[in-house]
Amino acid sequence: MTQEIQIINQAVDTYKEHYYPNMQLTQSEMIDFNDFVTDLIALKKEAQNIKSYNGDERYLTETINNHKFHIMSTSQKGFAVTIKNGDVSISFKRFKKITKQPCIKVEYRADYLARYGYVKCVTQMQSFLKEIIPHTYSIASEIHLCTDIQNYDFTIMDFFRMKTRSRKKEVYMEADSNAYFDGMKFTGFVLGAGNFMVRVYNKTHEIKKFPDKSFVKPSRWLVNDNYDENKEVWRIEVQIRRDKLKHLFNEKGYLENSTTCLNSIPDIWDLFMQKFEHKNLDDNSVIEIMKGYRTLKNGSKKILSKYAIRKRFQRSELSPVWNKIETFFHTKGKNLSYQEEISKPSVLYVKNSLKSVVSTLTKHMRGKFDPLLLADIFEEANEEQKKHKGFSIFDGARIKTIDYFNEAKVYYEKMSKQGLIIEDDFKKFENDLEKNILEVFSLAYLKDIPSKEALNEYNKRLGYEKRCS
Repeated sequence: MTQEIQIINQAVDTYKEHYYPNMQLTQSEMIDFNDFVTDLIALKKEAQNIKSYNGDERYLTETINNHKFHIMSTSQKGFAVTIKNGDVSISFKRFKKITKQPCIKVEYRADYLARYGYVKCVTQMQSFLKEIIPHTYSIASEIHLCTDIQNYDFTIMDFFRMKTRSRKKEVYMEADSNAYFDGMKFTGFVLGAGNFMVRVYNKTHEIKKFPDKSFVKPSRWLVNDNYDENKEVWRIEVQIRRDKLKHLFNEKGYLENSTTCLNSIPDIWDLFMQKFEHKNLDDNSVIEIMKGYRTLKNGSKKILSKYAIRKRFQRSELSPVWNKIETFFHTKGKNLSYQEEISKPSVLYVKNSLKSVVSTLTKHMRGKFDPLLLADIFEEANEEQKKHKGFSIFDGARIKTIDYFNEAKVYYEKMSKQGLIIEDDFKKFENDLEKNILEVFSLAYLKDIPSKEALNEYNKRLGYEKRCS
């Protein structure tokens, strides 16, 4: 009889964040912070004089705000100095003005998070850093969530039961998917890349091999009544970094904001459960997928196409494992929305586009450049667009500009509510756009009169029907 799968631990296993100075920071507070970092750099230089082949042993011990730290002889890339203790690693750098560059980087150790939980750890860190620099905001740069289970032992066949909805994975074994063995013992697999990935591995085996990772056993497993010390524990761990977080948002805001990220943990977990699915395929189906063909009754072999494999996954239900672990902290996550980062228009893009046009035309002319031919091509393209869409290239460009502005407005409003972005010239862009579009409505440019179709498109995007009627 199959035993019920037991969840014996769910936790934030890794968390990293960056702190940025905000506009409330005074000049005096900035100077105090820079002086603090300068003092640490002096201690770092002393630590560099320590002779040791082991870089981790080259440090000086210092008490900072009643907490002991090692001032390391080396620092994180992009930062001037790094301090460490058994709980965290913190890196600092000086700055001269308020910019969008971080001045502090914090990495929480997994055992610290396991002992106290992420809420207490982050709260303690915020209190500690506030004494060093009082006005900052924090951005989540990386977070790992994990679920530890018993009564299900993964095998190499489970690697082929995994389906991801990522467009990069049509076949279920690629360069960014790895299965791991220790001798002949299967120990786990990885799906995805560093910014967005899933690890499934034998946590019991890992602890035996690396005893320093055994902190999870007394702090998490032994306190769970369902834990059976005679059975192995398997961990499903998900990892997401800022490159993905900054595009995800919910009603609380964008997930790169530390507070929003930590308040959206079930949503993050649910996203992975949707993107990486463990399917309830029987052993025979998995073996056929692994081999790439199935054997017919007459003994002949029939190749399984990508389409046939994809349909098998689509028809198959989720496995009991994925059904069991669908929630995080007993909470079913809500769907997250995705939006690409909005970049500001720049004359650099215009220059590069112009270079591209000149280069392409010169190739077309076999080494010759003819500006008159370029004008003819433009007229031809303009007429084609009018015939196809009902409006000119100029009108099409204005319509795209309005679309860009509408997207940017939503993006900046959401970001500004979190104190993450300050766009001084965004209001000016809005005013100039409105002024220029109104000039189009007033037919100020006689050589560039918009068509009825173009005016309709303007109306849809700007809501000017009443103003122009």
